[in-house]
Amino acid sequence: MFALKRIKINAIKKPVHFFCSQKNYQSSSLNPSYLKSKSKTPNFFKAVQIDSGSSNLMAMTGLLNNGIQLKKTLDKINNGVVGDYLHHNFIFWLNAYAKKQNSFCADYLEGHISLNLLCKDFIRFSFENKIYLDPIKTLDSFKRHNELSDGAIKMELEKLTPRREINLLGFGLDEGHYEQHLASYLFSSGKAEKVNLFGFDPYAKRNPNILYLTENELTSEKRSFDLIVARWVLHHVEMNSRWSNFVNCINQCHSGADVLVVEHGYIEETSLLNKKFNGLLNATFDIISNIGLRPGYFTNTKNIGDDFFINYLEPKDFSAITSQVAVKLDIDAYDVGPNFPNQTIFKMRVR
Repeated sequence: MFALKRIKINAIKKPVHFFCSQKNYQSSSLNPSYLKSKSKTPNFFKAVQIDSGSSNLMAMTGLLNNGIQLKKTLDKINNGVVGDYLHHNFIFWLNAYAKKQNSFCADYLEGHISLNLLCKDFIRFSFENKIYLDPIKTLDSFKRHNELSDGAIKMELEKLTPRREINLLGFGLDEGHYEQHLASYLFSSGKAEKVNLFGFDPYAKRNPNILYLTENELTSEKRSFDLIVARWVLHHVEMNSRWSNFVNCINQCHSGADVLVVEHGYIEETSLLNKKFNGLLNATFDIISNIGLRPGYFTNTKNIGDDFFINYLEPKDFSAITSQVAVKLDIDAYDVGPNFPNQTIFKMRVR
């Protein structure tokens, strides 16, 4: 969700990476089934329906406009997972925007305008009203959120058969700090004696310890990846180029390799209006988070927010991958929480 960078057409966005220390991982937090079965947080869509009165357009726009009720609903859904600092700032700015641009929010929910267009308007509104968030407090707000997805990724890595060497590719990895973190984990857990780090991110601030590949190298040179990680990046890749480079990376995997994608959203089936409402909340939360961490990525363009793009993935989107790759894939998907903004793991195993 929090992948962002000024980009040009046909480029991938730069991910904002969050970390928590390895000592904080508990065995219970590593198991997605445990998280789902033990969660005391109410279902997101059910909570919104109850607190707004119903799942219709008027009720949802009314909820956005009512600051007290919006806070009550999101407090219940969040259940303390996202830190108070970011959570409260998000509610304040979303409510302020909805009061001023109520008809614009309704136009999006009715399908008259895109989520991306609404987001650009929200970005302009925020900066016109002198928004500021402390970057350290913003980052600290993600501690528990990141433990959930990172724990789920490590549960998948625990399933790997130990081997002498692992080739790990980070897709949209920027400086690759998270991929280095995973490499250390693979080594310390005895999964590999050596981990070779590769990356694909045309606009990354390059890390000298990682071999960055170009688009041409993805197709002209034969590699053999054991593991690919794409974390909070694909939903910021423009639709006309979302899959091409990612597919080329997968085509460089050998049999038995794993491709792990962390995205935001739900695999739960629900109404189109519910999906759009969740998309609105996710996207505006994404924006507030990145304003707190990297405001320059919104302001270093001719017009504020010019280069922002967002379009969330759904499980059906992965048919676009299976139809294009040159290898056969088995795909699994599961939610790991928190309830909002929820994180979904898509695991693809190359046959």
